Amino acid sequence: MKEQIDYGYFEDNYPDDLTGINVLIDCMTNMLQSPTTRIGGFIQDRAALRPYIENVDTEKIQGFLDHMKGKSMRNVRNVNAYWQSALIDFLRGQELTLLTV
Repeated sequence: MKEQIDYGYFEDNYPDDLTGINVLIDCMTNMLQSPTTRIGGFIQDRAALRPYIENVDTEKIQGFLDHMKGKSMRNVRNVNAYWQSALIDFLRGQELTLLTV
């Protein structure tokens, strides 16, 4: 996963974001290992999530981190579940935007 997103680039250029990037790596790894994952309250099969995760790259990680900046996490009870849902929702939104252009 680190090679896929060019982790070294983030180490060199965005060291303050490494905690968030590590959480994302854990979330993506968990989604690929688990047969199902709850996304936005709905159970999703690994096969449905795999294409989104396999297409994550440096640019998408940067976009997601920018998207998440300023979002309050005060009432979030399960940070991993929240980030998993937020990431997949973001990636689906990006894909939809590309399809409509």
